[in-house]
Amino acid sequence: MALLWALLLLPLLSAAVCALLKRASWVVYAHRFSTAVTVGLGLWIVYGISQNGPTSLIAGWLRMDALSAWLVLIITLVGGWAAWNSISYLNKEVQSGACPEGKLREYYALFHLFWGTMLWVAVSDNLGLLWVSVEATTLSSAFLVAFYNEKSELEAAWKYVILSSVGIALALFGTVLLYFSSLGIGEGSEGLLSWIQLILHSQQLDGGVLKLAFSLALIGYGTKVGLSPMHTWLPDAHSQAPAPISAMLSGVLLSCAFYALLRFHIILQVAGLGQFSSSLLLGFGLFTVVLAAFFMLVQQDYKRLLAYSSIENMGLIAVGVGFNVRWAVFGALLHLLYHALTKALMFLASGFLYLRFSSKRIADVSGVLRSAPKLGAIFFAGAMAISGVPPFSPFMSKFSILSAGFTSGHGVIGSVLLAGIAMVFAGYLHSIGGMVFGAAKEGAKEKGQEWVSLAVLLGVILLFGLYLPAPLNNLITRVLEMMQL
Repeated sequence: MALLWALLLLPLLSAAVCALLKRASWVVYAHRFSTAVTVGLGLWIVYGISQNGPTSLIAGWLRMDALSAWLVLIITLVGGWAAWNSISYLNKEVQSGACPEGKLREYYALFHLFWGTMLWVAVSDNLGLLWVSVEATTLSSAFLVAFYNEKSELEAAWKYVILSSVGIALALFGTVLLYFSSLGIGEGSEGLLSWIQLILHSQQLDGGVLKLAFSLALIGYGTKVGLSPMHTWLPDAHSQAPAPISAMLSGVLLSCAFYALLRFHIILQVAGLGQFSSSLLLGFGLFTVVLAAFFMLVQQDYKRLLAYSSIENMGLIAVGVGFNVRWAVFGALLHLLYHALTKALMFLASGFLYLRFSSKRIADVSGVLRSAPKLGAIFFAGAMAISGVPPFSPFMSKFSILSAGFTSGHGVIGSVLLAGIAMVFAGYLHSIGGMVFGAAKEGAKEKGQEWVSLAVLLGVILLFGLYLPAPLNNLITRVLEMMQL
C-alpha cells in the first residue's frame, strides 16, 4: 500500500520540484531520478497485482484491480520511454534555438504533472474522482500541446480544451445519472459512486437510467478517446505537440479515456445490459475505423497521419469490446497495450525526423533509410507493426479481434473492419514507404544515438508479438472474469 501511495504522489512531487529548481541541469537530474523510480514502482506494483489480486487504499475512493494494473502498465511503460526520450529531444531543440533553456523547467514540471494525473485515473474507484482525474489530464496536457506558444499550437490546444471539456461535461451527466440510479442501494453515501459497490448492486440499478448514463459516457469519454464524429480535436493536438507529448497523448491519454468508458460498460455488462453498450461500441467503433482509414489516405503531414492512425486503432479497440466475446475482448485489451507502445515508437521517431528535416510534410522527408539508416529502419518497422504486419505484437491483437468477430457471427462487421485495416496498410505503405525509401535529402545526415532507445522499444513490441508473459495473461484473465466472459 505504501508503494502505491508513492507511485501516486511521486510524479506530483516531481512536478513541484522541477518547477522550483533554477538550473536546467538540476531539473534534468530530478527528471531522470523521478522517471527511474516511477517506472520501477509501476512495474513492481503491476506484478504484485497480477500475483495477489486487488488492493484498496481508501474504501470507495482509491482501489487497484486487474484493469487498473493494466492501465498502470501502459502509463508506466509509455511514460518511461517518453520521459527518457524527452531529454535528447529537448537537448536538440535547445541546441537549435527552437526551445529556450529556461523553458525546460516548465516542460518537465508539466510532463510529470500530466503523468501523475493519468496514474490517478487508473486507481480511482469512485466514478466522480475518475471524472475529476480525466479532466485533470486535459488541463495538464493542454499547456504541453501549446508548449512553444506558436499560433497553430495555441489553436490546437484551444480546440482540444473546448471539445474535451464539452465531452467531459456529458460524461459528468452520465456519472450523475449513475449516482441517481444508485440512491438507496449502498451502505452509506460512500458507496453511491464506488465502482465496486455499483458492481455489487448492479442488479438493483434502474435499467433505463443505466442505458442513458452509458450513452452520455460514451459521447463524453468517447470524445477524449477520439471516437468519430467527436474526434476532430485529436489530429490537431497530436500533430502540434512536442513528439514525446504526442507519444503520451496517443499511447496513454486515449487509453485512460477508454478505461473510464470501459468501467461504465462493465457495470452494464454485470447488470445484464451488456448487449446495449456493446452495440453502441460496435457502431461508433466501426464508423471510427472506416472514417479514419479514408482520412489516412490523403494526409500530407506525417504526424497527422499518425494521429488518424490512433483514431483508427481506438475504433478497432471499441469494436473488439463491442463484439462482447472472450477472445475479441482479450484482443482489445492486448491492443490497448500494443497500440500504446507502437504509437509511442512512431511519434518519438517522428520527432527525431522533424529535428532532422525541419518539416512535418510527407513530401519534404525522403530517403531516411539512406541518410539515417537506423532511424529509417526503425520508423518503417514501426509503421509495419502498427499496420498489423506479423510478427509484431499488433498483428496478434488485431488477429484475435477479427477472428473472434468472424466466428461469433459478426461476418459483415468483420469484413468492413478488415477492409478498413487494409486501407490503413495501403496508406502507411504509400506515405511512409516514400519517406523511407525515396531519394535522400541533402544535408540530412545521421548523428546522435537517439535510435538506441527506439530500437529497444521496437524489440519489446516484437517480443510481445511472440510471447505474452504470464503476469500479463493473468491480468487480462481477471479483467475478463470481471466482465463475465
